[in-house]
Amino acid sequence: MLGGVAFSKSDPSLVVWHRLQPQTEPLLQAIAESVGRSENSTIVMETVEDLALALVKAKASGHLPDLVIGPGDLVGLAQTLDFAPIPKGFQVPSDPRIAFEPRKPRHALAFLGGNHLMVFYSRRYTPSPPENFAQLANWQAKWPDLGFLVWDFHEPYYFYPYLHFFAGPPVDQKGQFAWQKEDIAKALTVYLKPYREGWIRPHCRQTCALQLLKNGEILAMVSGDWAMGAAARSLGEDLLVRPLWSIEKKPLRPLGTGWAIFFPKPPNQQSTPILSKLVKKFQSISTQKKFADLGLVPSHPLVLKTQSQTGQPFQKQALQHWQSALPLRHPNETMALWHIMRKGIAIVTTGRVGISEISERMAKLGSDTLRAQRASQEASEW
Repeated sequence: MLGGVAFSKSDPSLVVWHRLQPQTEPLLQAIAESVGRSENSTIVMETVEDLALALVKAKASGHLPDLVIGPGDLVGLAQTLDFAPIPKGFQVPSDPRIAFEPRKPRHALAFLGGNHLMVFYSRRYTPSPPENFAQLANWQAKWPDLGFLVWDFHEPYYFYPYLHFFAGPPVDQKGQFAWQKEDIAKALTVYLKPYREGWIRPHCRQTCALQLLKNGEILAMVSGDWAMGAAARSLGEDLLVRPLWSIEKKPLRPLGTGWAIFFPKPPNQQSTPILSKLVKKFQSISTQKKFADLGLVPSHPLVLKTQSQTGQPFQKQALQHWQSALPLRHPNETMALWHIMRKGIAIVTTGRVGISEISERMAKLGSDTLRAQRASQEASEW
């Protein structure tokens, strides 16, 4: 938890939950102190890993935070979590990739760009990184027993690019579930290959992976822009950032939902001006530059333009990859399918159920889930 700035026991206290990387904490704290001091209030910044679960519990207990900063795909749970619409006077995001919402009212404000997957290499050991799965397989001989890749393999965010590649968006033009079992099976077959071939090193996350990259003990780490700051500090000028590997000479496109600001509850008369000033500070050019200096992708168009022209090589590469990332065009439906993707990967990796059977299960559950979601939405609108 990041500390707040205390003034007096009678001062209004605002709580902001976020799920940003540790390198952002000093900057967030400084902004909280500055805005809090100017408004004679206390702003407490708290790091929360599982925002959705924490918000469900907080709503049940009646202790919701005033503001939430999280990945843009959280907008798909705006109705489920009963987020308040953006209050009047707050600036909505102009970039459709950041927390895209197909219908009004809007619930998300732009905070940062990015939130897209890339592959991190060390230039010292891999000056010419593999571009596709065929080339990737050639590296197995160097690490036959330990695995030469690190990524959060069981997370749906990492599986989604493969599903989209073979099956397209989860919803068709009529609003029906669009992923066919045959296409899910194709996606799983390719996605599971690194796992089944022993390419993925187990029990290793970001800190471990960066150390191994620095020592030349693994080939690559699959992660997101959130890891760029730590990767740059660890690898320095040796850091190489590349897009996901291609399949059949076609690129895999990750989601790029950005990072957004949400209102778990409507601001009251006392909190609105404080939150307004806080959000404007987050979105200002000066603050966005500071986030960019930490290795993150800014959301402000002017800072984005400057980064693309004068940023460090890895920053320019990350921005370029974000340009081709997928917007989350169906946030509500996709987030409703998240648990099916996670469960499917978890089951099939046990080896007890084959790809064909689990693909059929996922297709049926996906169709049933979206049908129930539509029925619930129609009932609420009736």
